[in-house]
Amino acid sequence: LLLFLENSFRLGQRFNISFHFKSRVKSGLILAATSTNEDTYLFVYLDKGNIVVTLLQNSVDEIHIVHWPNDINDDEVCDGQWHTIDVQKDLSFIRLYVDKYEPDEELLSIDFDLNTNGPLYIGRMNNLPPIVDDIPVYIGCITNVKIFAVDNDNDENNSIRHAKALHSVDGIQYSCPTN
Repeated sequence: LLLFLENSFRLGQRFNISFHFKSRVKSGLILAATSTNEDTYLFVYLDKGNIVVTLLQNSVDEIHIVHWPNDINDDEVCDGQWHTIDVQKDLSFIRLYVDKYEPDEELLSIDFDLNTNGPLYIGRMNNLPPIVDDIPVYIGCITNVKIFAVDNDNDENNSIRHAKALHSVDGIQYSCPTN
């Protein structure tokens, strides 16, 4: 699956990405937003059963946030069930919510502005950069994808009220092939 949603896609300093997925593999690139000069990225992917969000800004500043499977079920993301991911990025933090678990969080010591003015990919991306070049194509289902970018002004209440849905992929049923 390669779903190329937009050729010029900007996330910025504050955004929220959420979706449901049912994976058939323990490793795979779920979502990628890039810049045209390929120095700024957002990746959401599975890596050996872990859910990882990686931000790269200006080819230098790199942040990883990881949700590790619980000790009881290391096949947690590949269990035939639907799972929910919610990535929240604000000026001072990035949080990763997975299902009912407490969020994994990284505090940001620098101003991370993801000027992703390039394509948005779901499921696969050609020519992955070195930090994720070993991540294979995602195999599974994704539904209810919602991506919100929040205006970056000084009035936080006003900004949140005016958050715009950049994309919402609706009308997809909660079903997934079993083969």
